[in-house]
Amino acid sequence: MGDLFDALRRRAGDNGERVVALCVDALPEYRATATTPADRDRMVEFAVHIRRRTLACVAADEPMTGADLAVVTAMGEERGRRGLSRAVHDQVLALHATATLREVHEACGPHDLGDAMRMLSWLAARTPPVQRAYTAGLLAGQQELISSAGRVRRLADLLVAGDPVALDHARTAGLAVPERYLVVAVRVLREPGDPVVGPGGAVGPGRVVVPGGVAVPGEVAAARREDVLDALWRHHRVPATWPGGAELVAFLAPGPDGRAAAVSRAVAEITGCACAAGAAAGPPAALGEAVELARRISRVARPLAVPDHVPTLADVAIEVGVAELPELDRWLRHVAARLAAGPELVGTLECYYRNDMSRSRTAASLGVHPRTLDYRLRRVRELAGLDPRSTAGIRVLGTAVSRFLADRPARRHDR
Repeated sequence: MGDLFDALRRRAGDNGERVVALCVDALPEYRATATTPADRDRMVEFAVHIRRRTLACVAADEPMTGADLAVVTAMGEERGRRGLSRAVHDQVLALHATATLREVHEACGPHDLGDAMRMLSWLAARTPPVQRAYTAGLLAGQQELISSAGRVRRLADLLVAGDPVALDHARTAGLAVPERYLVVAVRVLREPGDPVVGPGGAVGPGRVVVPGGVAVPGEVAAARREDVLDALWRHHRVPATWPGGAELVAFLAPGPDGRAAAVSRAVAEITGCACAAGAAAGPPAALGEAVELARRISRVARPLAVPDHVPTLADVAIEVGVAELPELDRWLRHVAARLAAGPELVGTLECYYRNDMSRSRTAASLGVHPRTLDYRLRRVRELAGLDPRSTAGIRVLGTAVSRFLADRPARRHDR
């Protein structure tokens, strides 16, 4: 070990004292977890120990041992039992990381560049497991302070965020984790004239006013959001959370078909609003892509008052792609707007394609004579310049109708 490592070893005590003082001064919640001199001494002891063990591991070019990580986890658990929140915990880790870099800079002499690079390389590669151990300890320590429902909600929050400690939390909370989750994203939409939810989740007297009668994401009152989460866990054993006031994300283990639709129906029934849902699958350790895909699908899915199906990418692949191309999306909406001026043409096309272009089934579903259906299809061809029974018509008109209806919730009697 060179001069840099010797200098850092000599300064470990002072540096440990300094970083604890920094955290205590900057973070009142952290300061509240150290109410006695003995508490603060333990924090300093831990900070010094970590610095010395880091230097030893850098010198050996090895990661911290299981025993080292156990010490880190124990300290995190102690902070969790004392009520340290996850948000402040993240700030503590950031302050420690910043302080460590500053310590290396201060101790680095003109001939220490090689050792400094060696130190920084180790920190970049080996610090994340140490931070995860501290976080896992914090979450375990907090178990005594939160209800079982809170633990389920926290698991869902961690999964949505793609937090690597999600699985550790599930284990410490006694929650089973499947090999793959089906992620279901549910958007709650309100129509013009629905009550507005104001600050704090209170329903106010205002009205949503949207030109053209387009539905908008609707903030759900806090009490209703909790009712939804409680119902999903009690009746379906589904962890879920509300990343935003108008969107729910749920995580389903493999099971019978129809569970995704049951989740969407529960949200619609409890909130009293139409819902647009999307689903995508992924492994627990890498759910970020599945969560984002489920959300994207929900943004192009048609809102339903009584959901009976939750689309996956196979159902709306074209619509998802179109939504990413604003120019194409605007053109398709313009096509649909022309059809909207006709007699029930948009609804007729949606029903026609949903029934695989069966003339008899479509007419029966619409409750009209087959000749009336024929007239409407001819009218579509006149207005759009495309035959709805042709290959081009199916591609263009089917997508145009889907994009148009994605902004307009179906009524209770619609499917």
